[in-house]
Amino acid sequence: MESKKHQNFNRRHVRESGSARPSLTREGIVRAALKIMDEDGYESLSMRRLGAKLNVDPMAVYYHFPNKSALLDGVVELVMGGIDLSCDDPTQTVEERLCVAAHYYREALLAHPQAVQITAVRSLNTPASLRPVEYLLEILLGTGISHTDSLAFVNIFARFVRGMVLLEIRQMTDTDSLAQEDCTLKSLGDSLPTDEFPLLHKVMENGCFIGEEAEFERGARALIHGLLDEFANKEQAGDQDVK
Repeated sequence: MESKKHQNFNRRHVRESGSARPSLTREGIVRAALKIMDEDGYESLSMRRLGAKLNVDPMAVYYHFPNKSALLDGVVELVMGGIDLSCDDPTQTVEERLCVAAHYYREALLAHPQAVQITAVRSLNTPASLRPVEYLLEILLGTGISHTDSLAFVNIFARFVRGMVLLEIRQMTDTDSLAQEDCTLKSLGDSLPTDEFPLLHKVMENGCFIGEEAEFERGARALIHGLLDEFANKEQAGDQDVK
């Protein structure tokens, strides 16, 4: 049954427009909310701002979402739904399939940098947002990794991707800070005594930054290889730890 608040809103909307319900869809509302974030940042999203974006009374949004928290769950669902799993190739090795999944997860997050912090702090609790998790679990459980270790693998995997993306976004958006850090690093290198820090000086003189994507690739491969090596041959007693 509709709540009294929704009933009152619907009666008022009938008087004003002759329509029983606002001409809105759940998907349209979420896409508008995500667009606001993309344009002006996470903090700019409010029900009032969203109503203005959709050209409706803000109360109309509550017909589809009971509160802002539910709306943010919808945003997370939309972002996670952007992870392209259709290119998965089951003939590839498990390690390669997981590395490809990491890159697609990264791309989906980078497509909406202002929403990444939401995906980092909110639990996945809708079918669409959990499909990538189901995909990862299918790969992991197929290798014989225990349920407990598969869950740990997914959590570590997701935290690595989100953490790397958050750092990358900071570097992309905070250009002044990045330039300042570069100057500070150069000044630091010039000020460090060579006899005390010979290796640091050598690396700074002969090494180079390989780029965010290359660092992500190396980090993802190292992490995935290490986790598979840690969990794949482990005794299946892990599931017995949770009663």
